Amino acid sequence: MNNKMLNKQNTKGVTIIALTVTIIVLLILASVSITVVLGNNGVIDAAKNSEKRTNQVMNNKLNDINDLKNQLNDTMNP
Repeated sequence: MNNKMLNKQNTKGVTIIALTVTIIVLLILASVSITVVLGNNGVIDAAKNSEKRTNQVMNNKLNDINDLKNQLNDTMNP
């Protein structure tokens, strides 16, 4: 009977230790993830930079299309 009680106590101890280790690992992962997302040159900054570059390229393409349109109009209607 004493062995059964000792086994239950040991199991509870291991479970608490495992839970504590799991929580610590999750906290470390969360801090690393937050740093990667919000830090300098993080994911959010990269996305903002990509958006700016995409908008610049789109504006350049629109300007090129408008220039071609004006050239066609000038050629067709001298």
